[in-house]
Amino acid sequence: MTAAGRGTPEDVLAWLAATDAPSATVLHLACHGVIQAEGPASSYLVLSDHSRVSAEEIMRTAASRPTGRSPGLVSLAACTTHRAGRAYDEAVTLSTAFLVAGATTAIGSLWPVPDRETARLMVDFHDHLATHVTRPHEALLIAQRSMRDRTGETSLHAWAGFVHLGW
Repeated sequence: MTAAGRGTPEDVLAWLAATDAPSATVLHLACHGVIQAEGPASSYLVLSDHSRVSAEEIMRTAASRPTGRSPGLVSLAACTTHRAGRAYDEAVTLSTAFLVAGATTAIGSLWPVPDRETARLMVDFHDHLATHVTRPHEALLIAQRSMRDRTGETSLHAWAGFVHLGW
């Protein structure tokens, strides 16, 4: 499925709940992730027009998702998308919210990640998925190793923060 919108919260939530889309599609969001301990949202994505979609909104969308339809892979190229916003519920992150909403796989980050290196990592990740028919966790591992080996980067901040959830 391709997005017809501008990347607004309505576009993201409609993609998750779509009834006419095939299973096993890919949603890639290159945006900003924010964590907060107080307020109505534990964490949220800041999208193209500076609007927000929260982990809680994503999970509520699960109720409207058609039975048997999975949004497939969700790739979150954004900071701290796999960190919890509230200590009392460490299971709720943006990545796990997409799993609750039906995604089979989610890619998220554990800490703030640099834009340029994240873009390079995500290109490699999606390239391995598309051309080498590897599973998502393998594609992420290959992309991370490639970044480490190509740059000689011993500092983990540029590539090691991304994790795979799901299957």
